[in-house]
Amino acid sequence: MSTSTNVASKSAKTSLNPTSLGIKVGDIFVSSWGWDQTNIDYYEVVALTAASVKVVEVGFTKVGDEFDGMYEQVVPDQTRRSTHVMTKRIRCSNRPYFRVTDYASAGLWDGAPKRRTGRGYGH
Repeated sequence: MSTSTNVASKSAKTSLNPTSLGIKVGDIFVSSWGWDQTNIDYYEVVALTAASVKVVEVGFTKVGDEFDGMYEQVVPDQTRRSTHVMTKRIRCSNRPYFRVTDYASAGLWDGAPKRRTGRGYGH
């Protein structure tokens, strides 16, 4: 295995300093997960530590749909926020991310609407 591969593997497994990756309070992370349906969850960074971020889940707003509502295009709605603060270790594999659960990760949001399964089609 090459040295660059070893470094990438280690950085993906170890916690990194969020500030050194350009992460700041107010940044949004997005998680897309599901089996027979696609769910989208957004998280807002509310605080930083040396090796982690503190995030709250935020709601979303539908900005469009596709195939007669089978899919919805959604963006984060920071006016709808959870009060539950979660501390998550930042990792990096091409871009910063954190593990939400054992089955989902959240990556730094690119600003584009995300596609989720529409109501009545799996939700």
